[in-house]
Amino acid sequence: MSEIYNDENIKKVLEEKNVPEAFSPESMKVMLDKFGYQQRRSRNIKFNIMKIGSFAAALALVVGITAAIYPLKDKCEIVDSGISYHDCDTSSQAIIAEPLGFNNMKYAESYDEIYDYFNLKNSRYYDSSSQYVKGFGKDEMVYEAAEDGLVDEEGIAGEESDMMYDFESAPPSSNSSLNNADYTNTYNQESGVLESDIVKTDGKTIYYTSSYGIKAAQVENGKFKEVKTFAEDLGYINSMYLYDDKLVVISDSKFEALDFYDALNSSVDSTVVTIYSKEDYSMLGQYEQKGYYTDVRLREDGFMYLVTDQSDYGCYEYDGEIKPQDTSKYIPSYTVNDEINSLPCSNILISELEPDSTSPWISYINLSAFDLNSSVPYNPTDVKAVAGNAGTIYCSMKNLYVTFGWDNTEITRFEISEGTIIPKAGTSVKGVVKDQFSMSEYNGYFRIATTFDNFDFFGLTAIETNNCLYVLDMNLDEVGQISNFGLDETIKSVNFNGDMAYIVTFRQTDPLYAIDLSDPANPKKTDELKITGYSSYMQSWADGMLLGFGENGDEDGNLNGLKLSMFDNSDPDNLRVIDTAEIGNNFNHKNAYLYSYAISDRKALLISPKHNIIGVPVNIDLIYTDSYNGKYAYIFYSFENGKFKELGEISTDVTGGTYLDGLHRAVIIGDYVYAFSDKVFISADIKNFNQVDSYEFNDEYIENSYYGIID
Repeated sequence: MSEIYNDENIKKVLEEKNVPEAFSPESMKVMLDKFGYQQRRSRNIKFNIMKIGSFAAALALVVGITAAIYPLKDKCEIVDSGISYHDCDTSSQAIIAEPLGFNNMKYAESYDEIYDYFNLKNSRYYDSSSQYVKGFGKDEMVYEAAEDGLVDEEGIAGEESDMMYDFESAPPSSNSSLNNADYTNTYNQESGVLESDIVKTDGKTIYYTSSYGIKAAQVENGKFKEVKTFAEDLGYINSMYLYDDKLVVISDSKFEALDFYDALNSSVDSTVVTIYSKEDYSMLGQYEQKGYYTDVRLREDGFMYLVTDQSDYGCYEYDGEIKPQDTSKYIPSYTVNDEINSLPCSNILISELEPDSTSPWISYINLSAFDLNSSVPYNPTDVKAVAGNAGTIYCSMKNLYVTFGWDNTEITRFEISEGTIIPKAGTSVKGVVKDQFSMSEYNGYFRIATTFDNFDFFGLTAIETNNCLYVLDMNLDEVGQISNFGLDETIKSVNFNGDMAYIVTFRQTDPLYAIDLSDPANPKKTDELKITGYSSYMQSWADGMLLGFGENGDEDGNLNGLKLSMFDNSDPDNLRVIDTAEIGNNFNHKNAYLYSYAISDRKALLISPKHNIIGVPVNIDLIYTDSYNGKYAYIFYSFENGKFKELGEISTDVTGGTYLDGLHRAVIIGDYVYAFSDKVFISADIKNFNQVDSYEFNDEYIENSYYGIID
C-alpha cells in the first residue's frame, strides 16, 4: 500500500476534519451498543457499511473524510452483470442501457479464460480512468496520483497454487422425519424450507449462540439441568441448524484479533460449516468456502444450500499484481477437512460479453450443496460459482434466488434438486429489495417488490421515491407489474399469501396495500389502509388475520415507540385494523430510549399462533443519566376476542449494560418459556410468566467476544 494511505496519514486526515458530535467516541459507543447486535453479524466493517442501510450516514461521513486521500466515487459503483433488465413503467423513469440476456453467461472452458475475463475487466476499469494506470497481470503495477504527482510502484509476486480439484460425491440420502413435539422453533417463510438461527431446540436441549461458542442447555420442566459450552475455537458464529442427530454450525473463518483496533479492521474472507454430533458434541467434519456468509437454507429432506459472496470490496488498489499461475487469487476454492480444492472451470460461470468498466474487482457468487443424511454430510454434493455478487436470497423447494444491488437488483435463479445446483435464469429489476419477504414463488411465477428513486435530468438529485411489484416467469421474463403505490415512501414489509400481496410503505403514515396477483399479467391494487407508524414485519396469524410488528408514530411521521397491529384481510377489498398494542408503555421514562432487535431481525420475535403467544424483545436504555442503566425484557401478548392482551414479561435490570445483556431470543417448550442473552438464560411459567429458573455465565470470554478478541 502506498505510504499516503498509511495509518498515520489517515489518522491525520480524520483529526483535521470537523467530525460531527454524533460521531464522537462517546456518541459512537452509545450507538454501537444499541446497534451492536446487528453490527456484530459480520467481521468485515467495510462490507457491512456497503450493505446495511442503517449505517448510510456513517458511510457518507467516511466517504467525505477519505475523499481527500482517495477518490472513491467511481471505485465503489455497482457492477453491471450484463443480464436482462426490467424497467418499472413510470413516466419519470430515466433512460437505461439496452437489456441483455442471461444466455450471455457460460461455463468457463479453462482457468486462462477466467483469468483473461477478470484481467480485461480490471484493465478496462483503469484504462477508463485518467488518474490511474494499473495492470492486472503486468510485470509492474503503477499508481499515479494526478493531483500531487506522487507515484508508487509495487511489484509483488503472487504465490503459485498447487490446489488440485478433488470432488467426491456423497452417498445417496435417506428420508428424515422432523420432530413435531410441543416446542417452537424458527419461523420458516416457505413450507419445507428450513431457516437457520442463533437458537435451536429439539425440545430437550436448547442451543444458543450470538457471538463465539455455543451454549447447550438441557432443560426439564423449566429447570436448567446441565449447561455446556463448546465450539469456542470456531470463528464468529452466524447461525445454526439442528437436523436429526446433527448440529450444523455456520461461522466465519477463525480470526484472532490482537486488540480492539485489529478486530474492527479485520477481514474474514471465508465461511465455515462445522457439523457436530448432537449426542456428545464431537466434530464430525468441517467444510470451508471462500466468501462472506450471505445465507443458507435447508430443505426438510436434508439437502442444505450455502451462499457466500466472494468479493474485493476494498475499493482500493490490489495489494499486488495477479498472474495466471496465481489461481488462488482469482479462482474460488473450498476446503474439506483441511484439504483444499480449487473449483474446476466447468463449475464456474462467466459472461460471454466483454466485462464492464465500472469496477476492477473480482467477485463471485459461491454456492454449495450438502446432503445431511449422508455419512459424510460435510462433503459437498455440488459447488458452483457465478461471476457477480450475492446479497439477499429467497428459496422455495425447487429454486434458490440470489439477489444483489441498490439502484437496480440483479436476480439469478438456481434450480435445486437432490443436492444439485443448476443456474437457470437471470435478470435485473429497477429498485432495491428490503428482505427475503419481498420475494415469493407461486404457481410458476416469481414475484418481487422493490423501492427505487427517480432522479432529475442530471441524475444527481432524487426527485421521487416509487415502489414496484414485478411478476416474472421461470425464465425471469416479465409477465406483469404494478407501480406508483406509496409514492415518496419506502417499502417496510411485504407478506405474500397465495394470489395476494400485502405491502407496507412508510414516510409519515403506514399505508397497507392489498394487491391482487390472481392475473399475473395485470396485478391490481384492491385496497389501501393508512395508520400511523409502520410494520417492519408481517406474518399470517390465522385465516383472515395478518399480524404486524413495527414502530409506532404520530400523524407527522415521528416515531415514538413499538407496536403490534392485527389486520383483518379476510376481504382484500376492505382492509381494516382489528386492534393495536403499544409495547413497553410501562417502561416510559423522560430519559428513556426504547428499541427492539426485532425491528431489523424478525427472528427475534416469538410468534406462536398455536400457543396464542407473541413475544417481543424490548430494550429500555436510561440515557443522559449518571450511569448507563438499562432494562432488557421479552414482553408477551396474546390475541383474544379481537384484542391484544399483555400476559407478562421476562426481564433483567442492568447497570452499565451492553447488547450482551439484551435478551435476543425466546422459545416455548411445553409449559415454559425460555429467554436468552449472552450472559444469562431465564425460564418462566407460560401460565403467569413468573420466573422459574436462571443460569448465569460469568466468563471473561463473553466480554472479549463483544470486541471479537479471542485469547
